[in-house]
Amino acid sequence: MLINWLKNHQLTCSIKSTFGFECPGCGTQRSIIALLEGNVVESFRLHPGVMLFLITVIFVLIQIIFKLKNGAWYILFFFCLTVGVSLVNYIFKLIH
Repeated sequence: MLINWLKNHQLTCSIKSTFGFECPGCGTQRSIIALLEGNVVESFRLHPGVMLFLITVIFVLIQIIFKLKNGAWYILFFFCLTVGVSLVNYIFKLIH
């Protein structure tokens, strides 16, 4: 029920509708819906940064709860990895 509602209420990308090309965040909504449906491969194909972002959020929550000694470094690592993968994905989309 939630997934159907999300599918029917997706936001349009103002950058794509104005300029005609995708922004770095294009595919995020569809990726989240695919992940909620249990389709991990499709979710990764649509926007690989989404799963890395969720891993980063999980590490932030673990750090808040357990206050790990090197927790901030893990968060920084996954944040940089998420941004890097998202940028590479965006450049790949622009080229192809």
